[in-house]
Amino acid sequence: MTPSWEAVVRIHLMCIEHGDNEAAKQGARKEIIRLARMIDAQNEDAQNEDAQNEEDDDNARWRAERCYQRAVERDELDLY
Repeated sequence: MTPSWEAVVRIHLMCIEHGDNEAAKQGARKEIIRLARMIDAQNEDAQNEDAQNEEDDDNARWRAERCYQRAVERDELDLY
């Protein structure tokens, strides 16, 4: 079972706030930064995926509109 992001940060913060060992404190700081960077990377990937999906949607709309325009130009649509 993997602990939540919040639980991990709380443990590391307790080490920083209440620990006497400077090496452990530095390790906890580094781990928090590593985890934060990991979350940032995941968020960036999600944003890139969202942007790609929007672009795909725009392309699909454009293709549908173009198809419709061609059908109208060819008088292939029964609009009534």
